[in-house]
Amino acid sequence: MPLTFADETEELPASAALDQRHLLATVYAKYKDIAAKFYNQDYVTLSETDGLLYIHQNEFAIAYANDERTLWLGSGDATTCHIVILRQKETGATLLSHVDSSADERMIARFVSSMRKAVTQFGEYTKPWRFDLWLFGGFTDAKGYSSETSSLLLAEFHKASISIDLQVACITKLNTAMRDGQPVPRITGVAICLKSGQVVPAIFADRGPDLPLRMTSCTEGMRNVYDYERSVMSIQPFLYWPISRAGRLLSMSDEWFLQNLSTSPHCEPADFVANMRASIQFAIDNPSPEKLFNGRPREYQRDNQTGRWKMID
Repeated sequence: MPLTFADETEELPASAALDQRHLLATVYAKYKDIAAKFYNQDYVTLSETDGLLYIHQNEFAIAYANDERTLWLGSGDATTCHIVILRQKETGATLLSHVDSSADERMIARFVSSMRKAVTQFGEYTKPWRFDLWLFGGFTDAKGYSSETSSLLLAEFHKASISIDLQVACITKLNTAMRDGQPVPRITGVAICLKSGQVVPAIFADRGPDLPLRMTSCTEGMRNVYDYERSVMSIQPFLYWPISRAGRLLSMSDEWFLQNLSTSPHCEPADFVANMRASIQFAIDNPSPEKLFNGRPREYQRDNQTGRWKMID
C-alpha cells in the first residue's frame, strides 16, 4: 500500500515507486524541515544498563512496548548505511534495523512479514493496520551509495502490503553537513524508546556482547538477533569463511583499512579500524564456527541487577 507523508492524509500514487529518483526528490522537499528539527535535538547517551538492545550492521530486532527487560532499541555508526524503524502504534511492536547497500526487495518484505507476525501475537486486530516509519542515514557521498539505498528503501516500503505513515526521513541529502570541505552525515545514531515510541538522536556507551563475532556476520545477510517472546538476545549459528592471508591483513596500516574496507573513509568513527582488526583476529582465533556455536545459538539475557547482557549457559 502506498506511503503517506507525515501530517497528510492523501497517499502517494502507487506509480511513485516506479520512479525512484522522483520519489526521493519528493521526500527531500517534504521532509527538509522535519529532518532539520530532528537533527537539531539534543543527543541521548544510552548503554546496556539503560535497557538498550544495540543493533549492528545487517541486523534487526523486534520488541514490544511491554518488554520489561529491553527498553530501547538503537543503532549507530551509520554513514552510508541506513537505520530503519517501523512501529505499530496500538500494539507497540517495533522493528529497528541497520541496513547497508545490500538492502533489497526481499529484505523489506521480511521486515513487513515479521512485523505482521509480531502484531498478531496480540490477538485479532480488527482495525486496518497502520505503521509508522522513520528512516535515517546516508549523506551525499561521492560514489552515490547513500542515495541508492535511500531510493530503494522508499520505493520498497511504498510497495509494501501494509499502510505506512512516513514520520521522519533524515536521509542522504537531508542528512548531510560539510566538515573541512567534505560532506559528512549529520546523524549516525538513533534510538527508540519502546514504551513511548519516542525516537531520538543517540550516542552509545557500549554496543552489546560478541561485537567481533557480530561484525564478522555483517557480510552474511540480514540477521534477527532478538527473541521477543523470551526477551533474549540470540545470535543464530552461521558460517564465516577463513580469511585468507589474515596475518597480512592485520599488518596493513590504518589508512589501508579505511580506504579498502569502508564506503566512507573520511567519516568513520574513531574505533572503526580497531573493530575491524578485532573482527579479523576473532576469525583467526576461532577458525571453526561449528565448534564456536556447537549447534546452538549464542544467547544472552539481561541481568536483573546490573542490566547487562549475560550469556545463558
